[in-house]
Parts: sequence; structure tokens; C-alpha cells
Amino acid sequence: MPWNFYDGSGNLLLSFDNIAVSQLANGTDGELITWDAAGAPTTVATGTSGQVLTSNGAGTAPTFQAAGSGLANVVEDTTPQLGGNLDMQANLLVGNGGSTGIAISANGEVNMAAQPSVAAYNSATDSNVTGNNTEATVDFDTEIYDQNADFASDTFTAPVTGRYLVIAGLRYSGTTASGTYNQAKINSSNRSWTQMQDIVGAADAPGISVAAIIDMDAADTLTIAMQAVGESSDVVDISGSGAPDTYVSVQLIA
Repeated sequence: MPWNFYDGSGNLLLSFDNIAVSQLANGTDGELITWDAAGAPTTVATGTSGQVLTSNGAGTAPTFQAAGSGLANVVEDTTPQLGGNLDMQANLLVGNGGSTGIAISANGEVNMAAQPSVAAYNSATDSNVTGNNTEATVDFDTEIYDQNADFASDTFTAPVTGRYLVIAGLRYSGTTASGTYNQAKINSSNRSWTQMQDIVGAADAPGISVAAIIDMDAADTLTIAMQAVGESSDVVDISGSGAPDTYVSVQLIA
């Protein structure tokens, strides 16, 4: 029975006649089968998983290469793949162990949920803590926020190595005309940062502040201290109230 194949315009493309279809042979996985001029099937080569078939030229049977040798090793491409602007048209969220680490809004605002950021203050006055050169660690018993849980017991602990902005304002009372100067100090693991205030002949200056961008290594700590000098005894109080007038703020910035 003839078999004719035509294209869409009715042109004859192929014609077969007297074709007999039968099962010629059973092969196994990996065998490459070819047919000789008489129509008999022959196993040319047998491969295994992972092998690549290669040609050996006209008139020569193809062979399989050793597993893995036919492909170049896959290596990490460290060349940046993204250039130009990436327009997300929505929030871009970068994961942080199942939580959102960085959120960039469609308007470009950036929030970093785990970025160390602290604000705390002293809610009640600590009386007679300095005056006669005593360096008193300032009490900050009330947190306004502690974004990464890095502040406890008046101490900030750096979770990562970086540059931290530290700002502290101290209000005090009880100084006398005998006082010579006061100091506000950022005491960190690497060094101390000091702001001095000359109070010779003055009593009860309103307060003192200190601010610096400081270097901290992971697990380094910092506290805030006040030192009043020149009094015959510790008569100086560090004030505290419901309003943050003695306060500290710490922020990782780089």
C-alpha cells in the first residue's frame, strides 16, 4: 500500500510503497542503534548515565566519552550579571532567616529590621553619684526602642564590627562653686571618648553632652559615664524623669 505525503498546496513531498513494520530487536538502556544498507539494526555503541556521544567522522561509528568528560566543569561566575536600573514596581524584600532583613519601598525608602538602633533614658534621679572625681556609669533604665535587642543593663553590645553613632545627653544637679569641671564619657572596648565642661565658679550647669562615631568590633561594649571633679565629696546627682533629659542613642551606620 503506497503512502503519499503532500504539502498544503497539494504538492507531493514523499511517497513510500510496500513498507512493512515489525519489531526488529529489543535494545537496552544506553544503546545507540543504527541500520545497515540491508535494513538490519545494529548496536553501534552502549553508553551509561552521564556519558556524552561523540562523532568520529564519516564512515566511523560514534562512541561514548567517559562520564563527565564531555562537559566543561561548571564554575561560579563572579561577573556582575545585572546592570542599569532594576524597577521592581513594588517592595523589594531581602530575607533574613525567615524575616525581612531589608525592605525598599516603591518610593525608595529603606528599612532594615535588624539594624542595631537604640534609644534609652534615665527615668529617676540617681543621687550623689559623682563630684569628687568619681566616674559614675549612667543609668538608662527605660528603653524607647531597641531594634536588634543589643542594649541591656546600661550597656550596648555590638552585634557586628562596624562604625556606630553614639549620642548622649546628661542633665545633672548638686554642683557647687567648688567644682572645677565635668566630663561626659563614652567608654567603649577600644577607647574612651570624652567631652569636658569647665564649671569653675558656677553651680548647677544645665547639663553636658557627648557624641562621636566610634569603631566597635563584634561583641565590644559601650557605656556612658559622668565624672564631676573638684567637689569635696560625691554630691552631684544625675537627673532622671519621665521626659528623656538624660538619654543615650546608638545607631550602626557603616
